[in-house]
Amino acid sequence: MLFLTPSTLPFAAKSYIIMSSLSYGEQCYIRDACKAGIRTDGRSAEQFRHFDLTLDVVPTANGSARLEMDNTHIVAAVKAEIGTPVHGEEELGRIVFNVDCTNCLSAQWDRSEGESLSAELSAILTRTYVDSGAMQRKLLGIVPGRFCWVIYVDLTVYSSSGNLADALSIAAKAALRATTIPAVTVIKRGAETGKQQEYELDVSTEHDDLVSLATWDQFLPLICSICRIGDALVLDPSLEEEECVSARLQMMVSPTGRVLGMVKQGEGGISPGLATQAMMLGATAGPAMIQQFQRAFMEALNKDEDKEVEDEDEMVDDEDAEME
Repeated sequence: MLFLTPSTLPFAAKSYIIMSSLSYGEQCYIRDACKAGIRTDGRSAEQFRHFDLTLDVVPTANGSARLEMDNTHIVAAVKAEIGTPVHGEEELGRIVFNVDCTNCLSAQWDRSEGESLSAELSAILTRTYVDSGAMQRKLLGIVPGRFCWVIYVDLTVYSSSGNLADALSIAAKAALRATTIPAVTVIKRGAETGKQQEYELDVSTEHDDLVSLATWDQFLPLICSICRIGDALVLDPSLEEEECVSARLQMMVSPTGRVLGMVKQGEGGISPGLATQAMMLGATAGPAMIQQFQRAFMEALNKDEDKEVEDEDEMVDDEDAEME
């Protein structure tokens, strides 16, 4: 079901960028070029930039991924800990998103503005993955009301070339897909009558007992932002184009290509005709974005497996050298 609602978060197109400070003439040039179907980097209106993924970049995390897209560099790390469920959600696990943009701010920004932007982007990811029900939190429950898995998804933005929300969703989805958590065996202790049941948790340390969150991937959407620049609609605005964005529709696109929902942001208006065009653009660009993610993830997975084989070969060579 589609929904269209204004965002409750403060929006300015410039809140997503690390200030490129275009002149008025340059902004007019970009608006006129987009209207004519020309973009400064040669892409079409519905074309997403190429990106590369690298998996397992944080050895201490349960899952991690690095996204490189143009001049955007983001590292997402997933850490799983055993905690307690939230009241009213006794059978569900918890998922916490935290975005840190303070490393890539320009000199015009102070730390409080960076923290505000980080909180805004964290809320967007929470709305996309947790509030939407896309993440299967019931699978993270261990003992109702007592124990559950708490999944912390930390994303650090080291540099940005625009369109941070979409890029963050790609990095988060890749890191979650690469995440594994230990199997847990619940052992009851003590009498149930008259006393609270006691439990002992046996957390397996065996590699073969790891539970992969890759099965979640069929439910996890990506954010696909359709932006209005002048009278034109474009996908994945660059850093310079973002300074010219007057409004955007943030679409949640499922792995099957369905548009699950939309949130409008920005002070600029979107006419019914333009909104219809945006939905049509999202319906075609969304599935293409999902396919691009799948290709990039599989390439990263193959690179990771090749590296493991190389490491094993090096270990064998070292052992042979020692024997000689």
